[in-house]
Amino acid sequence: MLERSHRGGSQVCRRLGQLIRRGRLANDSRHIRLEPQKDRESKDSAVIEQSFEIGSDATLDIRIATGKVEIRRGKDGLAVVRARGDTDNLTVEQRGSTIWISAERRSNWVARSIYVTIEVPDGLDVDAGVASADFECEPVVRRLGVNSASGDIRLTDCADLSVKTASGDVHGNDAAGRLDFVSASGDLHMGGIGGRADISTASGDVRILKASGPVNVSTMSGDVRIEQFEGDDLRAKAMSGNVDVGIPAGTTVDLKATTLSGDIRLPEPAASDPSSNGLTVSVSARLVSGDLRIRRV
Repeated sequence: MLERSHRGGSQVCRRLGQLIRRGRLANDSRHIRLEPQKDRESKDSAVIEQSFEIGSDATLDIRIATGKVEIRRGKDGLAVVRARGDTDNLTVEQRGSTIWISAERRSNWVARSIYVTIEVPDGLDVDAGVASADFECEPVVRRLGVNSASGDIRLTDCADLSVKTASGDVHGNDAAGRLDFVSASGDLHMGGIGGRADISTASGDVRILKASGPVNVSTMSGDVRIEQFEGDDLRAKAMSGNVDVGIPAGTTVDLKATTLSGDIRLPEPAASDPSSNGLTVSVSARLVSGDLRIRRV
């Protein structure tokens, strides 16, 4: 009796294996079926597009964690937002004069990339929190504020610029007004700054082609280079970073500089005294082991 039951059990097991190999267990196959690769790709590449009528006082408020944000020059009175990628959790809406674009991270989920392109006219205000997403701005904006962790930032022209970044680099053309820059290791490269500039960095380098207003820069180990300084007051603090400043010929320089182990290098006397341009600049530098160099340009 026991032997017959054992043989019957073996037959059942063999029959069950045959059914599984033939795909006859419909309920089980539904549980183990995988989503086709092309279906997953189509979800990842979902595209949305929305348009809004805007006025001259419009503001863009952007909150994107990963991916890329591109702001392009568009038509007057119109904002066009296009997005692709993981758009399931993306919000695009108009709140009064503000265009709100946000992709909040779902708890316990890894953030997935979203690629957003925004077409707007010149003259808007922009506030952006982009974490590790890259950020580009082509139109001339009144005020641009960017808070970034590791994403790189590129822009053309703006009136006022405020950037806080951990390790992302900033490349800009001109800021006609005020510049506020705080960074841990990100570099700052600017074409021109028309107003006051307050710059603080730990190890990032700073390079400015032309500064026309007061500059206050502080760095731990990053280097600072201002190709042409036309403001009236420059204050620099550095631990081991070097400070290099070009000052127009004929400018009177009121220099107050101290350094522990670094060198201070001033321009060689001119063969003939250049005529004074009537400008006076105050340069105050406090360095530990970094060098200070002042050039005539």
